[in-house]
Amino acid sequence: MLLIFLLVLPPQGYHTGWPMHYPNAMVSTGLTFADITGDGHCEVITQLAYPGYTCTLYVYNDNGNLLWSFGTDTIMWLPAFGDLDNDLIDELVVGCTKGLYAFDGNGQVMSGFPIYYPGCWWMTCAIADIDNDTSVEIIYTVEWHSDSGMIFVSDRFGQPLSGWPITTPFYGFTQPAVADIDNDGYKEVIINTWLDSLRCYRYDGSQQPGFPVPCLLTQDCGPSEIIVCDLDHDNYLEILVGSCTPWADTGCLFIYRYNGIPQPNWPQYFSNRIVFNPEQYHFAVGDLNNDQEIEILITGTGRVMRILDRFGNYLPGSGQYYSRDALNPVIANIDYTPEKEFIVQSSWSRTTAFCYNGELCMGWPIQNQGGINWYNSITVDDIDNDGMLELGVLAGWSGKTLHIWDIYGDPSEIEWGCPYFDIQRTCYYR
Repeated sequence: MLLIFLLVLPPQGYHTGWPMHYPNAMVSTGLTFADITGDGHCEVITQLAYPGYTCTLYVYNDNGNLLWSFGTDTIMWLPAFGDLDNDLIDELVVGCTKGLYAFDGNGQVMSGFPIYYPGCWWMTCAIADIDNDTSVEIIYTVEWHSDSGMIFVSDRFGQPLSGWPITTPFYGFTQPAVADIDNDGYKEVIINTWLDSLRCYRYDGSQQPGFPVPCLLTQDCGPSEIIVCDLDHDNYLEILVGSCTPWADTGCLFIYRYNGIPQPNWPQYFSNRIVFNPEQYHFAVGDLNNDQEIEILITGTGRVMRILDRFGNYLPGSGQYYSRDALNPVIANIDYTPEKEFIVQSSWSRTTAFCYNGELCMGWPIQNQGGINWYNSITVDDIDNDGMLELGVLAGWSGKTLHIWDIYGDPSEIEWGCPYFDIQRTCYYR
C-alpha cells in the first residue's frame, strides 16, 4: 500500500531556500548541480545575462545562500566541472566571449587562467583525461565571426597538449564529445561542424580513421549535440548526431560506428519539422523501460516527442499530442517502479513528467513562474545527500526564476541527469 501511495504523489514541494527570482535577467545559459566545495552537498550554479550583455555567474549552496559570484561584460556559456588539481574536489571551467576561466570552489581563479581569445563569440568546454595520464584535460572550442573555428586540448594550467589546437574549416557550434570509442585506451574528441562534417580526433590531434564524415544535411537550424554510447552491446561506442534537411522541413538522426561507417538502419528521418539544436533542442538516451536496451528520446518545441529503439523503430509514447513543446529532457526513476520517467520543460509555464510509455505521470505537470528558458534549463540530482532527488528548473520570459523542488526518486537510477549527460559535459552515456 505504501508503494501505491508513493506512485501517485506529486513533487513534495520546494527545496528549502528556493525559488530564486531574477527580475532583470534576460537570458540564462544553464543550470548545474555540482559539489565544488567538497562538503558532500551539491552547489547550485547558474549564469545569467542582463541588459547591456553583462553576465553574472552565481554559486549557491543547496539551501540558496550565495557563496560567491563572478561578473563580466560578456556572455558566459555552460560550465564544465572536473578535478583539475587532483585534490578530489571538482573545479569549474567556463567559457565566455572573452576567453576561458577556471575557478576553485571558493571562487578563486586557477593558476594559468583566464586565457583570453579576443573576438571570440562562442565557446564550449568539456573535461576528461584523454591521454590516459591520470590527470584531466580541458577540451574546448573557440569560434570567431568567421567560417573557421579551433579545438583546443589543454592541461590544467591552460597549456595546449602536443598536437593541439586544431583548426576546422567551419566553426564547431556543438559541444565536443569525449570518449574512447575504439577501445585503444585513449579518448577521442568528436565535434560536429556547421554545414560541413562530423569530425573525430585522437588524443594526439591526429584524425580518427574513417573521419571526417561529410555532408550532414544541415542548413538553417544548425547541427545537434553529439551523444556517444554503446547501442548494440559490441563494446564499441556509437556516435549519435542530429541534423535536418535544408530549411528544416525534415529532421534526421545519424548514427555512426567508431570507424565512421553508418550503423545499420540509420539515419532515420522525421517529418513535422523535427529539428535539432545543440543548445536548445536537446535529445537524450537511456534505458527507459528497464529492458537493458538503450532508447532514444527526441523532444522539441511545437513537435511531438519521439521514442525510438536502437533499430529506429517507434516505441509507445511517440507522437502523443500532449507531448508537444517538450524541451531539455532529463531521465530518472521518480516513482520507484522498475521503469524510468523523463521530465521536460513545457509551454504555458509548466514542467512535465512522462512515464516511459509517454503517459503523463500522476501529479504532473507542475507550474513554473514564467515560460521556457531555452538553454540547458533542467537538471536532477540528490543535492543535499538525503537519498532523495531534487529537480532544478530555470524558467521565465521577462526575468528568470530558478526553481528547485524536492521530488521522490532514487539517485542511483538517474539515466540522463543534465545537459550532455554529465557535469564534465562529455556527452558519453554510460
